[in-house]
Amino acid sequence: ARQADKTNSMEPIEQKITFSSEGEQITGKLLLPPTYKNDQKLPVIIVVGPWTQVKEQIQYFYGRRLAKRGYAVLNFDFRFWGESGGQPRSYESTSEKIKDVLNAISYVKTNKALDAEDISVIGVCAGAGLLSADVGRGGAALATPRAGDLSPERFLAVAEEIRQILPIGKWVLERACAQAV
Repeated sequence: ARQADKTNSMEPIEQKITFSSEGEQITGKLLLPPTYKNDQKLPVIIVVGPWTQVKEQIQYFYGRRLAKRGYAVLNFDFRFWGESGGQPRSYESTSEKIKDVLNAISYVKTNKALDAEDISVIGVCAGAGLLSADVGRGGAALATPRAGDLSPERFLAVAEEIRQILPIGKWVLERACAQAV
């Protein structure tokens, strides 16, 4: 269901989605490129946000920009947070969040608009830590060079568009200097 934006027809198409994770309903947003056609199979990027953030925060910021570049993007609230189910509310559990990411990958594989062979996961801040816990076993590309990853060219183009190329460069330089000591 496309949400009409009367001010800018080049806005991403937003679809509210739900899927199950460990018996609870997860609520998310699927962002599709403004030029999406119903017969397309799109590469998909799942954006995993920081600890207590919900899908309308940093994941949405990155997701909109990635969708404008031609990707389908899935943002979701982890169980116990936002619109997703689960008790107790505001419960922070790395192991449970990893299960949610794996279940998001499973959901993506069943969505006909998405290319089940071209799934990537991007972690923002603490979300990147979750991805280091072998989320790749769910069949998505992470930080290793294999099918489905953002190639260096694609990654740099996105980083430039969202104006993060300088902070990323600074971070890389800081890490390289710290390892050299």
